[in-house]
This record gives sequence, structure tokens and C-alpha cells, in this order.
Amino acid sequence: MTTAPRPRMTTLQAYASHGSTSYGEISPGRFAEIVKGDTPTAGEKVSVCQGLTEMPTTSINRDVAGELAVEVGVTRAALDARCQQLCGGALGAYAFPAVLPLPPKLTPGS
Repeated sequence: MTTAPRPRMTTLQAYASHGSTSYGEISPGRFAEIVKGDTPTAGEKVSVCQGLTEMPTTSINRDVAGELAVEVGVTRAALDARCQQLCGGALGAYAFPAVLPLPPKLTPGS
């Protein structure tokens, strides 16, 4: 028996899901409302900022942040500005740390 493939998550759902990782769940709808200008609660702000600053803005052949802007119904410039306003930093600023930790040293027999 073959199962149907699961539908692909929208970019908005991915951002909201990542924003829900550490500080409490935020729905994609609420995430979009805040990105478009709604005033967030303190908990919502942290979740939205986690999503906006920790998700990569691009991937191979994709403008991920641009896709988010289209799905939410704002321009990419407005999305960038809203991220700066809410989070005090750029979209994707923490997606790839500048300094990566050194890999663990392996000892023989481990």
C-alpha cells in the first residue's frame, strides 16, 4: 500500500514553525499579522524574531525571504524593515553563525 506524499510546508509555515521552537508556539496566521504590522505580545515578539533572524534568507536558487514576503503580502523591503524594527537585526542574521565551533577531537578507540 502506497501512502500519499505529505503536502509541502509553505514558507510562512516554516518560519512560524521555527519561531515556535524555543519560546512557545505561534501560528502562521498570527506570524503573518505581526509581520504585516500588528503589535505582538512579548512572547510573540520573541517567537517572530526567532523565525525571522534564524531562518536563512536564501538557499540554492531560492529567495526564501522573498517567498515569505509574497506569502504574507508585503514587499521584501517591507519585510526587511519590519525585521529591523521588531528584532533590531537583519533577516537571517543568525542563520549561519560567523564562528563555528570546532569539531570534537576523536581519540583512538572511541
